[in-house]
Amino acid sequence: MLAFAWHEEKKPVALAPKRSGKTVYAIITYKMPVFILYRPNSDHERAVTEYARDFFHETGHELELVSTETKEGAERARLYDIVRYPAVVATAEDGSMLQMWQEDLLPLRNEVAAYLNQG
Repeated sequence: MLAFAWHEEKKPVALAPKRSGKTVYAIITYKMPVFILYRPNSDHERAVTEYARDFFHETGHELELVSTETKEGAERARLYDIVRYPAVVATAEDGSMLQMWQEDLLPLRNEVAAYLNQG
């Protein structure tokens, strides 16, 4: 279980469980307020890449695609308790989750675009 605290620079900080009497701190930053966590070489990979392409053409904004096979992807899946893929996640500036859509049906692009100016 992860807990959260504020770093002096107002970046979200995850507090890991105590080990040997020491608390481990990790600063987590995100490049985009909305990202898609997906499994490469899966049945949904094509749908995810087409969704991101169409989203860019409609809104002019790129969505960050994060592979579950990377360290960052595994950390985000654990942090946001994501167990079904693909997952579209909208976050606030502090890293807290605003909205998440999981599995087969990807959200409407205008729903996701609404979160780009929030946070």
